[in-house]
Amino acid sequence: AVFVFEGIGLVLPLYEVYDKPMRFGFVFGTCMAVIVALFAVVATLGYWVYGPSVDTILLLTIARDAAGVGWTSEALYCVVLLCTFPFQLLPASRILEQKILGIHPSQDRHSKFTPLRACFRTTIVITCALVAYYCESQFA
Repeated sequence: AVFVFEGIGLVLPLYEVYDKPMRFGFVFGTCMAVIVALFAVVATLGYWVYGPSVDTILLLTIARDAAGVGWTSEALYCVVLLCTFPFQLLPASRILEQKILGIHPSQDRHSKFTPLRACFRTTIVITCALVAYYCESQFA
């Protein structure tokens, strides 16, 4: 259950950049309900298919069971992680923008700083990817 809500720390940064803050509660509640339902369905199907021998992380059980399905599910999970990483990095990148570039988060998103912010955030993501790739043996 802990893995399900690992992005909960993004609620406040997302609220700050949301165009219609009055609707944020409805959108957030709906998204959380869909996510909880989706995880409940996947967990139920995993337990139904594999029984009590299912691992806490379902991907580990799938990877042992079927090579094609296991590899595909792991690849799709990696794509999801790659797509959500910039969102998880948003609070840290805002702090770095403020300290290094002098851009305050409250400044207009559609200002002259938008390309600079995009380049800076892209640089941070690429730097993190390079550190992870080249320092893999030290973290494993």
